[in-house]
Amino acid sequence: MKDADTLFREGYGLYSSASDADELARAFQLLSQAATMGHALAQDVLGNMYEDGDGAPLDIATAAELYRQSAEQDCPPGLYDLGLLHLDGHGVPHDPERAFDLIRRAVEIGGDGDHMFMLSVLYHTGNGVAQDAAKAMDLLRRAERAGSIDAKANLGAMYLSGEGLGKDLPMALELLTAAADEGDCSALCNLALMYESGEGVDEDLARAVGLYRSAAEAGYPPAFYHLGVLAGEGRAEIADMDPVGLLSTAGAEGSIDALHRLGVMYYDGTGVEADMDMASQYFRAGTEFENPECMYNLGVMIIRGEAVAAYEDEEYDLIIAAADAGYGPAVELLGKSGE
Repeated sequence: MKDADTLFREGYGLYSSASDADELARAFQLLSQAATMGHALAQDVLGNMYEDGDGAPLDIATAAELYRQSAEQDCPPGLYDLGLLHLDGHGVPHDPERAFDLIRRAVEIGGDGDHMFMLSVLYHTGNGVAQDAAKAMDLLRRAERAGSIDAKANLGAMYLSGEGLGKDLPMALELLTAAADEGDCSALCNLALMYESGEGVDEDLARAVGLYRSAAEAGYPPAFYHLGVLAGEGRAEIADMDPVGLLSTAGAEGSIDALHRLGVMYYDGTGVEADMDMASQYFRAGTEFENPECMYNLGVMIIRGEAVAAYEDEEYDLIIAAADAGYGPAVELLGKSGE
């Protein structure tokens, strides 16, 4: 009979490279055997499968129990994954303090860069622990040195903006390039901004568009905003801001009108799964050109809690601006509200 460690290695190897349902099923069987024998890493990986419904039935309660068993053995991934569940209140009580304790313990034992990054976020936001900017920054730097792609992307963004750190464009370029090479979407967009504006690098619009498209093709909503603005300015094609190819008449009409059409498609789920983040990004791009339909739709989305305002009361400014432009639904809404 194989021991638990052998079962785990074989099961995890299959799970990592599985190309069909049969291989996933075999991985599930091997990992289940190892987990039943008390293998902490097998318990955590099996929990991942149950949490994601990947090769196992979607079952958050079972995932949480497996993470608990793994965490009780001081297994860093088990501690971390159980902490994330408590952070979100997903399948377990929402308990930020418990989440912080679990994630801190994972970092203390394992020193994983991604775990450090999350701990830095908790200190930065004061979620489950007293806010501490110095500790947050120290952990962010340690996470970056430990190889966390999220940490590289965040530090790069900070060096680019100068927020929280002195502005350092060479360091921003180095970190953002490293994170973008690993496919981090926020890094791809920030690196694209550098090439678009020529800040810290030679201006290269074609490279900027290519980077935005890479993030867009990975489904990162802000990338569609940036592509939409470039298309509205006539610096990119309609096809660039519509990598999914929803507009069958791409190029046949104005790019700003296309922004509105794409926003509506994503809002209604016409030809694509409804996606409020995507809809809001296209509408927001349209507001850059004072398109009244986009301003109105974005304002209504913010009121409904379907989009996030850029500043307090932005939704009312947008609807008033749409009404001032003579857009009927905005005029009617303001009339009904007594504005």
